[in-house]
Amino acid sequence: MQIRALPLMFLAGICLMAAGCSEERYGLLNCPDGLDTFVVYPREEVQQITVIGDETGMAGMSSLYLGSAGGTRSDILLHYDFRSFREDYPNYPDSLFDPANIRSVQLTLNRMGTFRSGPDSVQTPGFIYEIRSLANGFDPRDYVTAPGPAVPLDGEILNPEHSELDDEDDPSFELREEDLIDWVTNRKSIAMVVTAAAGSDSGLVGFASRGTDPYGDPQAPFLLVDFRDRTLNLRINPTDDTSTFDQVAALPPDMAHLQTGLRSYPLLTFDIPALPAESSKYVIFGFRFFADSIDSFWVGSCLEVSQLDSGVPEDMNDPVLAANLEAASTSLFRICPGGLSGEDLDFFTTKEYMDWEPAPPSVMRLVFSFRGPFSRQGPTEETFFTQSTFFGPNGAPDLRPVLLVITCKRGE
Repeated sequence: MQIRALPLMFLAGICLMAAGCSEERYGLLNCPDGLDTFVVYPREEVQQITVIGDETGMAGMSSLYLGSAGGTRSDILLHYDFRSFREDYPNYPDSLFDPANIRSVQLTLNRMGTFRSGPDSVQTPGFIYEIRSLANGFDPRDYVTAPGPAVPLDGEILNPEHSELDDEDDPSFELREEDLIDWVTNRKSIAMVVTAAAGSDSGLVGFASRGTDPYGDPQAPFLLVDFRDRTLNLRINPTDDTSTFDQVAALPPDMAHLQTGLRSYPLLTFDIPALPAESSKYVIFGFRFFADSIDSFWVGSCLEVSQLDSGVPEDMNDPVLAANLEAASTSLFRICPGGLSGEDLDFFTTKEYMDWEPAPPSVMRLVFSFRGPFSRQGPTEETFFTQSTFFGPNGAPDLRPVLLVITCKRGE
């Protein structure tokens, strides 16, 4: 940890760069007794926090990811349980499931809002969707954190017509009627994997998972049985689903890495210098950091810097918090760059505290995260996979993150 006092001229330069550090907003230029300023560098260690949120972890995400980008790839796993079909669908006797009664059987996926076509969408890759059976199924408990285990892609192909590139928002895939009839009448438990086959575009796309309601209508990856009597059409939602994220890009070890969706957040610790008691009337914390665009991509989100609560142990090593991040931290800054990804980021933002009693903290632990809203319902950081890589404490002095501490005794 390094602390360096700053002259007022340097502070003024920071204020000009920040485009908003003004007399009207902060009152700095009216400080009657002068001000003390410090630049505080973080401790050398960058900790990574994995926030599970509940026992399902990654398998409980609101989105299902398919594709590959930047060394990270994921398939989609689906489980449909027909063993209790008679109880679940009492109005659909086995006699209905006959080739003479069925027009078609389809599996439908729904892209999440940011990945749908439109003026505000990100680049939406096309995939050659391949759906294969999984003879041994899968256990959602294996997909609490990433990377999850890869599944074999040697099962029977369930969508024979899968050779064309598809970039539709809600792709549907024809399945064989005889397969569904077998699953239903023999009360089977069926697992399948959806993968982006060779020839697909590069990119990771989020699709709605079971329980997601991004447009006012359930959007799970559902099976649709189209009967010749259309009043009987049947929709079957999966019992379990998950992204695999079986490969996660190896990122430079001397950087701070933020991966939402995977819910991996960097934690920086700053030791705050002792401040004179007469200065504690007015304290401003400013935070400046730089993001490396090479491995970074944002999905229409704002970056949030939160202070980890003092009750969370300080000596943790790669901790897994059993609670959502909001329950263990207090938001300090929210930064909305107005873009999706690609450019180097150099932000300066401030948080002021008036009449702090009894005094500012001696240690601040700051956690990076991303926030929405991403849809009308405003999903949290669990919804999308978003990654940003920041220069860490051991980087060059002009690139490493810094905390600016400004104190001023205001007139009574």
